[in-house]
Amino acid sequence: MFWFRDKRTLVQRYTADLAQITTQIHDLDKSIKHGSKRVARLQRQVTYFGLSAITLLGSYMFLNYTPAITVIAMAGAVAIVVIVKLLLSRMYQVYHQYRIKKLSQLRGLHQKKLDKLKEETNYNATSSIIQRFSSGETQSEDAVILMDEEISKKYNELTELQKQLTELKQNEKKLMDPKERDVWFDKVLGVLSGGDEMAPKPIICTNCNEHCGAYRLLNRPLKYVCPNCGIKIDETAKMEQAVNEEVNEDKTK
Repeated sequence: MFWFRDKRTLVQRYTADLAQITTQIHDLDKSIKHGSKRVARLQRQVTYFGLSAITLLGSYMFLNYTPAITVIAMAGAVAIVVIVKLLLSRMYQVYHQYRIKKLSQLRGLHQKKLDKLKEETNYNATSSIIQRFSSGETQSEDAVILMDEEISKKYNELTELQKQLTELKQNEKKLMDPKERDVWFDKVLGVLSGGDEMAPKPIICTNCNEHCGAYRLLNRPLKYVCPNCGIKIDETAKMEQAVNEEVNEDKTK
């Protein structure tokens, strides 16, 4: 009896079993999806050939028999075609339910195999210990601790963007408002572009409060003419004045 003992390791045995079950699930699921198409094509063929046979039968009966017999024969032919289509539909439903049940059983077996593997390898306990002592009690907090200050800041910004996106999806009115979407995308561009000074910011007209699709950099003076109301914005003079004041202050010191 010892010559026939399985020499494969525990993981190898479960890998082979799970691979076989997964293949069966994939093949059966694919067959179920294509089954409805095949039945629909068969139903169309039955309808086509049935109508053709009814037409030929009607012509033959009309030429050789009385109208009453012709009507009876035509009604019988139509009934036969309808019965055949109903039988095909019923047979497919029974077979489809059988395959759905089998697919459910295979998925249940797959899950049982996984649970048994976790039990035999103490996966849950081992995984919790590894996660706790390799990366801290909570991985998200430890990930932030291990990051430097700049990456940590970017991480927090992305987390905040994710929260805002969730809130935007839950609010249908804001989601349908182009301005609200533009504001959110502006924030995304700002976070992905790097620092705050190099982040492109939308230009909002101080007169009409409209955003016409233009952007600016905060560390550059703005020269802008609003296409909506025509007001001119020129920060060059203010920038030069600020520079001159700084120079004068340095001289007085």
